Amino acid sequence: MNTRLLTITVCFCIMGCVNRPKLNRDLLVTDICNSFQQDESIQSDSIKVERIFDKQLSPYLQGISQDSAKALRDFVYIRLQRECLAFKDISDRLNHKRKKSDWRSVDIEPESEINEESFNNFFKHENLKYLETNGDTSVAYVTDSIWEDHFLDGTYSRLLLSKINKSEFVITFVESDNKGRRNFSKPGDKYRYKILKQNNGYYSMFVQPVGSKIKSLFKLYY
Repeated sequence: MNTRLLTITVCFCIMGCVNRPKLNRDLLVTDICNSFQQDESIQSDSIKVERIFDKQLSPYLQGISQDSAKALRDFVYIRLQRECLAFKDISDRLNHKRKKSDWRSVDIEPESEINEESFNNFFKHENLKYLETNGDTSVAYVTDSIWEDHFLDGTYSRLLLSKINKSEFVITFVESDNKGRRNFSKPGDKYRYKILKQNNGYYSMFVQPVGSKIKSLFKLYY
């Protein structure tokens, strides 16, 4: 009897292992992005997202807990907003009415109007603030070599900063204990920032993840 039970258990284990493909999260994000890019259906954005997510994710959700399934969906949904322009456009439309920040997507990168003195002064502020999508205010502690984000829930992100020229700099993601930021970025991911203009109380900023087609404008308050 014990031998029979062991055989059945092993068979089920083998079947489960065969049925669930090995998960490469970066490749999965790329595959889902390709699905959005190639999809020509006239369905609503919300239905399209659910259909593509269900089709692409279902093979990886077999036999895992609800918490693990939610974690995978959250990772894909957030990471796509960094990597996939086609999905970012859909996400912007879906969240337009709930958006409470001054971030906006653009197709063309603006020219900078900043001068060398204002660029150098930018790094003397140390504490700068910006709005999250939900309206929360996050604080960025900035020096010539470090950028640290501090969020309302007490979490943080740490990035390295390097200047490119007299209007641009790059920050490189190192670590974070914020779940959303860990999903959005992985160690080594880079973001190119351009200071467009110094206004009364804020800087007009441009940012683009290095290697991504997604371009955004936002305000950095001082």
